[in-house]
Amino acid sequence: LLHLMTYVFLDHFFNFSFILKDIVKRPFITFGFLSFVLLLPLVSTSTNRMVKKLTFKVWKKIHYLIYAGVLLGALHFYLLTKADKTEPLIYLIIIGMLLMWRVVKYILTRRTVQP
Repeated sequence: LLHLMTYVFLDHFFNFSFILKDIVKRPFITFGFLSFVLLLPLVSTSTNRMVKKLTFKVWKKIHYLIYAGVLLGALHFYLLTKADKTEPLIYLIIIGMLLMWRVVKYILTRRTVQP
């Protein structure tokens, strides 16, 4: 949130027409903005009260957005970096490995459950 606020307030001083053009024009801004938007439902539903209100099943489905949000955030970082892309690549590799682990775990779990 602080990163976005710095961009909106300090970099562009509330010039929302310019910010919208920037989101469309520059892919790294697009990915960063989409990542932020995907993370908003997670923030707004991350209390015990919301889990009870939504039911755990619905809450869990909403929180699958984290996968896309994290990937978009890492792509934002990669595209933003101009010189040495080693650090963003490390993040992308780690995220990719973690996502692949989740997929493999899901597949293996489904195989063992079915007769």
